[in-house]
Amino acid sequence: MAQAKAKKSATKDSRPEAFKAEEILQAVVIADSFNERFKPLTLQTPRALVPVCNCPTIEFTLDFLAGNGVSEIFIFCRANAEKIRKFIESHWKWGPMGRRHRSVSVQIIMSEDCYSMGDALREIDAKNTIRGDFILVQGDLIANVDIKPALDAHRKRKTLDKNSIMTVVCRQVASRHPARSQEDQVVLAIEPLTNRVLHFQKLGTAKKVSFPVDIFEGRDELEFRTDLIDCHISICSASVPPLFSDNFDYLTRDDFIRGILVNEEVLGNTIYCHLLTAGYTARISNLHMYDVVSRDIIARWVYPYCADLGFPEGDAYFYRRHHIYLQKDVELKMGCVLEANVLVGRQSVIGENTRIRNSVIGNGCTIGRDCKIEGSYIWGNCVIQDGCELYKCIIADGCVVYSGSVIESGCILSYGVKVGPDALLSAGSRLFGEADLQILLQENSEDGDVTPKDRTFATVDEKVRGSSGSQSWLFTLNEIEDEEEDIAPGGINYEKLSWKWTSVENLDDSWEEDSESSDSDGDSVDDVDGPKTTGAQEDIKVFFHEISDSLLRAVDEKVNPDNVILEINSSKFAYNVTMTELNKLVVRAIIEIPELKSLKQRTELKSVKDASAQIVSAFETLLPVLRNYYRSSESQMDALLAIEECAVNYLDLPRHQPYGNLVISCCLNILHFLYNNDILTEDVIRKWYAEPEKAQVRRFLPFFLHEQQQHSPAGRRRHISGDLSDDEVSGLVKKAELLKQKIAPFIHWLEEAEEESD
Repeated sequence: MAQAKAKKSATKDSRPEAFKAEEILQAVVIADSFNERFKPLTLQTPRALVPVCNCPTIEFTLDFLAGNGVSEIFIFCRANAEKIRKFIESHWKWGPMGRRHRSVSVQIIMSEDCYSMGDALREIDAKNTIRGDFILVQGDLIANVDIKPALDAHRKRKTLDKNSIMTVVCRQVASRHPARSQEDQVVLAIEPLTNRVLHFQKLGTAKKVSFPVDIFEGRDELEFRTDLIDCHISICSASVPPLFSDNFDYLTRDDFIRGILVNEEVLGNTIYCHLLTAGYTARISNLHMYDVVSRDIIARWVYPYCADLGFPEGDAYFYRRHHIYLQKDVELKMGCVLEANVLVGRQSVIGENTRIRNSVIGNGCTIGRDCKIEGSYIWGNCVIQDGCELYKCIIADGCVVYSGSVIESGCILSYGVKVGPDALLSAGSRLFGEADLQILLQENSEDGDVTPKDRTFATVDEKVRGSSGSQSWLFTLNEIEDEEEDIAPGGINYEKLSWKWTSVENLDDSWEEDSESSDSDGDSVDDVDGPKTTGAQEDIKVFFHEISDSLLRAVDEKVNPDNVILEINSSKFAYNVTMTELNKLVVRAIIEIPELKSLKQRTELKSVKDASAQIVSAFETLLPVLRNYYRSSESQMDALLAIEECAVNYLDLPRHQPYGNLVISCCLNILHFLYNNDILTEDVIRKWYAEPEKAQVRRFLPFFLHEQQQHSPAGRRRHISGDLSDDEVSGLVKKAELLKQKIAPFIHWLEEAEEESD
């Protein structure tokens, strides 16, 4: 009897342990960015619902969290919160009747009085919704990584260090990784054995990093990491929201991390990091990252988030080679060409002889005939009429671009805007319509201190009126807010930078600054697209002359190519020249060798045959040098741009005559030689040939290498191509078109060779 009671008692005691409920993992998604980077697109649509590859951004975030075992998701939203709530409630996966993720609960927390992530977490703390560890992310996160090891490490660490309150997830990437936004680059000082964070700083463009002395005290070993990007994935303990409530200086997560590290001795709290070495993580924090992430999804870097696998909306696209994705009811007219990296939504029509590349076409769009679309994102139900050209722009729902219009890089058309016919929108323009105007008027009227002249918009001229008589307005940032917001360490204003979309691609180059240098003629260099300072320009000029002398000596004296490469590399580091500039200037220096030799010998090259033979001979002598530098597709594209630039610039410049008139006719032989010797690949040549001439002209190197003192008619210095007038740019574009006409037989030969091989 006693034995039976003991057995019964043991069974009763063990039952709670056996049936103990598993800890529920929660997540907080901050759906607002609390900045104006995507305005006017976000006046009517919240950032979390902005489509990426025809899918709302927040869908990627929710799917990532559900795939990592999150059971409860709280979405915090302020602007257009009602639209997010309706989207979630009616969604076939995430709504109350969702069939796929019944184990995942999605709740909306709305507040109009919050203006930062810190305010959002204070609001969440007041509602007492967090019961344990939770994951903190933003609503524009695109990721396919497995963070379960980071969760396990965080939970295990808490048993050893009760003061551990946060684990920051970082990703180890190469310095030139395409998805490495400079905004997310961090410098970490950590303990190697425990990965405890001792110093956390966003790098930006800062050339110097300061570390507090106390992190070195009492430690034999420290590890400093600059090869990381911030994934914006934070695993937090339940004590994090109360800490935000206790300190109203914490506006962002970065403020919180810095505050905890500075006050570590007082509060005793610690922060750790978890390093990822595989997978994809990126935030669509600005327009540059919107472009990068969209192209990465199309190129299948974010697998399994691929259109042909039924994501984003459950309807699988048909996949064709060269990353072409089509819905089953897409209509392609005769002669239209989808070159590469194109996604076309359902019920869209592509007109005759239209060429599309690196672009996303939304649902229900109509594209006319003879259009050129490059690197653009056209959302749903848009109409692009015949003969339009679109380069790296965003066209929101319901827009109409009438026939013959040209939209240049960085332009945004907000909802329902009508442009044309024959309109020309300059780079970086943002237009909005009547509906957005009413929202802006309402926003400004709510602030009693704002006068009509302080509004963030201004009327534009008749050139952007739609043919239906509808008026559009040009949207501009409020300068006061623009100067105060988003100033990162290192001096980058990401609000301005995102505003100038076209300047973000070469972020590492365009934002190099020297605080002690100034322009000798008093020209302003404060522009966000700004050229390098005069000192940097002079360095490039000296670098060009040095490598030109080295290459000329190598051809004349048959110098060992390894020594030439060593000289070029030494000059590169001495003058802080980028690889893009080096790749272009090496090719330019080789093309100039016959001209320099003729000047030295006091002879003239008067025939295309002689000039071409000498140029090809110089390239042949320097083949080992070329093979060292032109291995990647990017470096080969730099070489092709350098050849084009020489052919275009030398054509009329007096300094290069009569040799300059011969170079453009030599380019066909140059390309043929470089192709035969595997310096240039067929894919890169054809990609360069298909790229719009205007886009190529705007990437030319500074003109000071040709004519140092010449001024434009407007009195501006002609030391960079961006300083040229529209007429001068048009003249260069026509010369570039002439060059491509001359090398067209070589391109046709490549196409015929490919057809024969097929």
